[in-house]
Amino acid sequence: MTQMLRGELLRITAGLGCEVRVRQGCVWITQHRDTADYIVEAGGAFRIDRPGLTLVTAMKDAAIERVSCAA
Repeated sequence: MTQMLRGELLRITAGLGCEVRVRQGCVWITQHRDTADYIVEAGGAFRIDRPGLTLVTAMKDAAIERVSCAA
């Protein structure tokens, strides 16, 4: 589990296939070469579906879990 303070940025490299689960708070997720932005709130999850850098920004204090998936 990773605790994030509001405004904190987490860089995930080589995260293709991993899932980000939000246990508390709210995060904003952007992926390399994806024009969409994703807001994920507590109880939600997001699967990284692109290679390259993924940025996770805490919109308020948050707790997230990164789960690796088998290729």
